[in-house]
Amino acid sequence: MKRDPPAALPSTVPSRPVPETLLLVEDKDVLREMVSTALHKAGYAVEEAPDGSTALRKIRARRFPVILTDLKLPGPSGLEILRAAKELDESVAVIVMTAYGSIDDAVTAMKEGALDFIQKPFEIPHLLLLVARAFEEQTWRRENLLWREEAGSRYEFPTIVGEDEGLKEVEQAIRRVAATEATVLLEGESGTGKELFAHAIHDLSPRRDLPFVTINCAAIPEHLVENELFGHEKGAFTGAGARKIGRAELANRGSLFLDEIGELPPPAQSKLLRLIEEKTFVRIGGTQVISVDLRIITATNRNLKEAVEKKLFRDDLYFRLAAFPIPIPPLRQRGRDVLALAGHFLESRSFWPIPGPATSASFRTHSSAPRFWLPIRRLARMTWCWDFKPRAATSRRAPNSTWRAACRRRRSAPSGPSKGPRSLKRWKNRAETARWRRKN
Repeated sequence: MKRDPPAALPSTVPSRPVPETLLLVEDKDVLREMVSTALHKAGYAVEEAPDGSTALRKIRARRFPVILTDLKLPGPSGLEILRAAKELDESVAVIVMTAYGSIDDAVTAMKEGALDFIQKPFEIPHLLLLVARAFEEQTWRRENLLWREEAGSRYEFPTIVGEDEGLKEVEQAIRRVAATEATVLLEGESGTGKELFAHAIHDLSPRRDLPFVTINCAAIPEHLVENELFGHEKGAFTGAGARKIGRAELANRGSLFLDEIGELPPPAQSKLLRLIEEKTFVRIGGTQVISVDLRIITATNRNLKEAVEKKLFRDDLYFRLAAFPIPIPPLRQRGRDVLALAGHFLESRSFWPIPGPATSASFRTHSSAPRFWLPIRRLARMTWCWDFKPRAATSRRAPNSTWRAACRRRRSAPSGPSKGPRSLKRWKNRAETARWRRKN
């Protein structure tokens, strides 16, 4: 008996997300080296500071989600480090190490915003437990912000309905690139499902359990795109009463999806190029360089090559974004998928009871009857130039006759100015007459 050959391994080995870095502030070299070694073995990246001045300089230079500091230090004390860190970033988690006799100072640090304190001499497992708790709190904070903005929606594996060969090629390309860290450019017209495929890339990647953050560059005013993407510091401009975390920072260790990237204004294009190349950025009105580890997925319905030739889009940014371009065919090139989509929407979005089992397979079986041949032929041959999302909403709220009328579309331009409106008016009159007869 022959066995099928094993599936081919991906050409690129999936890379693990870079661990987040914590700052360790301790003046005693032996203790600092011991704690740093234990944290490294536990999988954390550690930045060390032997005194308070060095710690303050490093805190102002970059963002640390977790800070582990001693209270008694040469120069600025641990309390001053706590206050400076909280002033720069209120969400930072600070763990204070204290010796005998300084418990009152530890209580003061807790009142000023420290997450917890640990008393010397301490055991390494206890310290690792506090550090793990601090990083978990950072994750919870980030997810809480995302859940507020997305109204509690959860990202599940998307259902991609279609049987066309072009769509199958797109799915194969997504499976190949998902395991890598390459920047993906999804190209297709409006309504082809670019955001759905972006979700699929994230769900199939090693970052599937981490944030997936979306920003629509076309839906945000031009002067606010940079603020939405990178955030701003307190007092950066009139009305900036508090620090705002940008989408790029919220997507740290996850994926950032930039929809309609062709609408990105030129000033934001240069900053996005730096984010892709160096994985760093600076908030508006700030000086602190923020390092992030994220994967960027973009989508556009424009021809970016033409935009580059017309000097409307940076050529160096285009080549960075198009490391792995995936063109998505529109529905008018996938006539055989119309029936599958109709069955899918009939099953999932209809408010009326469907006779028989409400499945796409049964829909195909019943639609093979001779009385359905003509409508199916018309649907398959129709020139689908519109976004398919309004059609899905129409199929959900309208009965069959209204759905057929709403999906009716001429294959070519009307020969006269009154042909289209006259037929639409006639259909409305018939519908009103039928409604009046039912009432009376």
